[in-house]
This record gives sequence, C-alpha cells and structure tokens, in this order.
Amino acid sequence: MEGLGFAVMVVIGKCLFGVFRFILFILLLLLGVILRPILRLAMMGGLLLFLFCLIVRPEPITPMWAGAGLAFAATALQVLYDVALVLVSPLNIEIYTEI
Repeated sequence: MEGLGFAVMVVIGKCLFGVFRFILFILLLLLGVILRPILRLAMMGGLLLFLFCLIVRPEPITPMWAGAGLAFAATALQVLYDVALVLVSPLNIEIYTEI
C-alpha cells in the first residue's frame, strides 16, 4: 500500500506542477502585451539617443553611453522574457511573434 500512496502523491505533484506552469504561461502572455511595446520603445529611444549623440554631439559622452545601455538593457530584458515564455510553455504550443 505504501507504493500506491507514493505513486498517487507523485501524480498529484506532477498535475499541480503542470497547472502552475500553465497559469504562469498565461500570466506571461498577458504581461507580454504590456511589456513588449514598452521594451521596444525603450530600445528605439536608447538607440536614437546613442546615434544622435554619436553623430551630432560626440562630446558629452555620458548620454551617448546611457542611450546604448538603455537599448542593450531593453534588448536583454526582451530576450529574457522570451526565454521565460518558452520555458513555461506547454509542450505542444509554438510561439510566434511578429518581426
């Protein structure tokens, strides 16, 4: 009887883990609707700031590298979001994003 109880607990644990992953997947999908446009705006703003300071006024170096850092950080956060979304996605789901 002990083997059966342990097997039941393992099955219940796997089911709860699957439910938790699915809930996290849905929450990440909903968060992506808000997060992606904000990160894209930050990327473009940082890139434009970097290029403007590089081309027009290369003397103040702090805003130039701040723009580059903002663009890099926004890109890194978007990649981390995509990796987290793929890691918690159910097995038979393919995620397509626009280019």
